[in-house]
Amino acid sequence: MSEATPRRVIELVTSIEKFLQIPYWFTVRQSLAMSGVPTVESDGLQYEPAHVLVFDQEYQLIGELDPVRLTDALVESLPDELRHAPSNRQPETLSAHWSRLVREGNDRLDQLTVSDVMIPIGPPLVPDDCVLRAFYALASAPNTVLPVIRDGQLLGVVRRADILAELLIQTFT
Repeated sequence: MSEATPRRVIELVTSIEKFLQIPYWFTVRQSLAMSGVPTVESDGLQYEPAHVLVFDQEYQLIGELDPVRLTDALVESLPDELRHAPSNRQPETLSAHWSRLVREGNDRLDQLTVSDVMIPIGPPLVPDDCVLRAFYALASAPNTVLPVIRDGQLLGVVRRADILAELLIQTFT
């Protein structure tokens, strides 16, 4: 029985067109407004988006946002009295101050830029890299995607989930 040849990164590349793309200077509030309540549809099921790609003024990929980072930014934008509100607090108490609390939160989101909360893009891969190299690169970085570059051009990205799925397939087949 011969061993399977490891797949190459190019076989798992996803086009950047599949992702929401925003500039680094956007405020967190702008990026949330732009994305609305984004979902990704797959096989008729909807999933929360896993990736938002961040670009600089020359359209170079410089980072990514994930839902956890955005959620953390939203929580941090809340006024202290909401972030540290006791769980036994009456809803009427909070609703009486709702418009002020929302305004304060929005003001904070307007001051926070995407570059403040993004994850800088990880090390680039080349198309002929094997999947195992991509796995090790992702394992040592907080990223969920890595760029695939050929001759200085961005071909797309590989996603952590796709790399893990491929390794599982190779392991159990």
